[in-house]
Amino acid sequence: MATFPIFWTGNVGTLILAEVHVWRSRWLRVKREGGIFPSSVKETAKECDRHLYPYVSSLLDILISLPVSVASAELSFSTLSKLKT
Repeated sequence: MATFPIFWTGNVGTLILAEVHVWRSRWLRVKREGGIFPSSVKETAKECDRHLYPYVSSLLDILISLPVSVASAELSFSTLSKLKT
């Protein structure tokens, strides 16, 4: 679980956007310097410093856990075709 600064009194959304901006700047610098980018979200999460980027790290963990496809949509189309016949 991410730990959040105690001194922060503003909007959490603003803090998240600021952290994402710093994270993006880091990877733009890596690109400019000809560095190697991670090829997957899982590799990106491994590159993320959880102490420096707690929100980005949490967002990457959520993204990793999301399913690639949704079976319920496929099931509803399958059921629909059975109803038509």
